[in-house]
Amino acid sequence: MKLKNINLCGVNYKIDYKNKPSDVDVHGRETLFGQIDHFTQSIRILGTINEDMMTSVLFHEILHGIVDSQQIESLSGEENHADIDRLARLLYDTLNRNKMINK
Repeated sequence: MKLKNINLCGVNYKIDYKNKPSDVDVHGRETLFGQIDHFTQSIRILGTINEDMMTSVLFHEILHGIVDSQQIESLSGEENHADIDRLARLLYDTLNRNKMINK
């Protein structure tokens, strides 16, 4: 099941699934699995990857949104990108193992 919208810290974001990694980047400069854009209030996800990976990528972008909106400095910035990725994967794994995710 692909979500179409999500309310993130009181802001509604549209979730847009792209067919090519280069279409995920709003600027078209990089090939990405996911990207959150606060200006357009959108999250772009590569829609051609398997569902588990897609959900993990969505969690990753949600965590970026939370960190940015709440100004959590210890997890912001490119140097902490790997930490966000680990948290997203662990959150997805925990929710999935405990059957808290409906596919």
